[in-house]
Amino acid sequence: MRPLIRLIPLTLLLVLTGCAGKKHLSRQMGGFETIPAVTSFRQPIKAVASDVFSGHFKPIYDKKTQGSVDNLMLTGNRYVAFKTTRRRFLVLDQETGKRLCKIQRRRGYIFGPVIDDTLLVMVDKSPWGRIEVINLFTGKAIARRIEFGIKTEPFHIDGNLVFGTNRGLQSLTFPGLQPRWSDTCEAPVNILPAHDQATIYAVSGARQVRAVDAETGAGRWSIDLPADVVSEIGLGRYLYLGLADGRLIALNRTDGSAVWEYTIGYLVRGGLVEEGDGLFFGCTDGRVYGLNAADASLRWAFQTGGVVVATPTVFGSAVVVGSLDRYLYSIHGVSGKLIDKVRLNGPITAPVAAGGLRIFAATRNNRIYCFEGR
Repeated sequence: MRPLIRLIPLTLLLVLTGCAGKKHLSRQMGGFETIPAVTSFRQPIKAVASDVFSGHFKPIYDKKTQGSVDNLMLTGNRYVAFKTTRRRFLVLDQETGKRLCKIQRRRGYIFGPVIDDTLLVMVDKSPWGRIEVINLFTGKAIARRIEFGIKTEPFHIDGNLVFGTNRGLQSLTFPGLQPRWSDTCEAPVNILPAHDQATIYAVSGARQVRAVDAETGAGRWSIDLPADVVSEIGLGRYLYLGLADGRLIALNRTDGSAVWEYTIGYLVRGGLVEEGDGLFFGCTDGRVYGLNAADASLRWAFQTGGVVVATPTVFGSAVVVGSLDRYLYSIHGVSGKLIDKVRLNGPITAPVAAGGLRIFAATRNNRIYCFEGR
């Protein structure tokens, strides 16, 4: 008993110095987990062009996750963050894969982006739509709100949160979560809207595409399409949409008028990414396509071994995308020729995250991979 009693003051001293020094305590499920101090969280980096990246994959490490990873984000201070289907949000060190932070909840969430320096937004997938703004240092919610009928994850624009509901778009202040504006569409917004700093572009119902003012929610224009929208919204010089009849359509961002159409005959389920003068996307026919964004003329079509539902990531001169055939592909953006491919442990349905010379990919079989671009 005497050695045990002597250890108690030492344990208390270590805990106290950890809190005051380089450690923080993160509350989760009624317990505490010690994590290294995080100096700053910034907006996620979707892709960073790098001429140094030749398109080849060099494996660095891989980690098993409890649940499939829904999406991956890179932060400006060398962390990789993601949510899993087991109701966990985790932050790893990009270089080592060491876990820095874990936040866990009893109920499922649609995952929103890491916003501001230290705050995370998570949305309950239940019909009640509980929104939480969570401090990443402590794991505690600093603001909560109930919004019924939330249909999409929120996104951050000009100091506010916007998300789709079963009655249109809703805007809240951030981080206070007070009502700001809601539109009068009276139709569900099921697809994550796209936006620039002044305008939000949304699909209402299944076929109506609308542009609204980001500051007030006032409508600017709307157009009804001939078929349901089945893809994510691509945003570049035009709005890009994949339709249920196997066509792609590009719309003028100013008035919604059609610029061009391109018939594939198959569906685009992921996103359409414009980079330079090219437009890149995957398709249910198992191909990855490269078009000229200005006129939809075909550059190339690369055949994979499975359906492609992930959104491509353009990294340097390479288009990096995963397929349901379990391979991660690197394709030359100009020629469409294969640069490299690597087989992972399961189907790949989410876009990769790329920054610096690191590439992160996740599979539906509960694993995350880190590669160095050579």
